[in-house]
Amino acid sequence: MTTATTKFTTARDVANAIASLGYHATQETLAAISRNCREDFLEHLANCVSGQDEDGASKRAIGNLIRCLAPETINRLKSINPNVTIDSVVPVAKTHPAKLLSAIDAACAPEHERHQDAKDYLELIFSPANPEPGAEAPENPTSRPEQTP
Repeated sequence: MTTATTKFTTARDVANAIASLGYHATQETLAAISRNCREDFLEHLANCVSGQDEDGASKRAIGNLIRCLAPETINRLKSINPNVTIDSVVPVAKTHPAKLLSAIDAACAPEHERHQDAKDYLELIFSPANPEPGAEAPENPTSRPEQTP
């Protein structure tokens, strides 16, 4: 653990720091973050609470991750792909949060013009054959992914 992250000694410290930024994360969300990207997250959090986030990049990273891992988002995603786990969402949420959220919105709205494309994208990035979700996510989440034989 780096010097910048040592001030967060308990989950309560982390939750309070997150709340000070205007966000709320459930225990399940915090547990998934802890299992998958603890050091990166705490570094972003330390930047925010210490005033070292002048460009707002750390706050955006925290907000995006919390939104992507929120129970409502995970439930919406599971309605599209029941095999999705919160841990499988973390890599995509870290690398492509806006694309992920946009695809979930489109896939959950049958009247959306990119509904099927978004469903196909989410199926592709969260398929059991993809060992690292999000590692090679298509550039446009709502464009129809190329299928290889």
